Amino acid sequence: RALVQRYRRDRLPQLDERRAVLRAERADGAAERADLEAEHRRLVERSRTLRTDAEAELIGRAQVVAATLARARIRRAVAEARFDVVLVDEAGAATLVEVLLAVSRASTTAVLLGDFLQLGPVLHRAVDTSTHQAVRTWVQSTCFSHLGITSPQAALRHPGCMALLHQFRFGPGLRRLANDVVYQGLRDARDLPGVRAN
Repeated sequence: RALVQRYRRDRLPQLDERRAVLRAERADGAAERADLEAEHRRLVERSRTLRTDAEAELIGRAQVVAATLARARIRRAVAEARFDVVLVDEAGAATLVEVLLAVSRASTTAVLLGDFLQLGPVLHRAVDTSTHQAVRTWVQSTCFSHLGITSPQAALRHPGCMALLHQFRFGPGLRRLANDVVYQGLRDARDLPGVRAN
């Protein structure tokens, strides 16, 4: 035991020096780490800026840009761009305000494609049951319901609506079912002159 105590006593000055060296190295390492973290943040921000600039440039030069309504709203390069023509597919499944935001980017033409009888937009329950007039007008309604296009007859009467009356995808049995349940106006593509459909 005395030997161990003497060893510790003899080694204490060396251990103390070593501790001082390690503390200094730790302080140097902490400063270097802080510098590296700051450089990392700077590079990440620079990368983000370069990506945004590159995206905006590519979109500015592109002849065709495809995006979902959500991406067209949240991606700055798309949200701030102007387009000659904007096509919105599945317009009946989107809120009126989403569609209006997309078509506001068109400088000459906007075309809405969709089925006014399909399921509408999926809304949070609080929004779906809201009685606030602005929510009812702009969020609960679709581009079709806003214009009173809620039935096949209304679609046919509306001057800005082009209804597709012939279907090509399904046979007579499914067409009859769709007509009986929902559409009441579809015709088989085989009724068109010069069209051969299965």
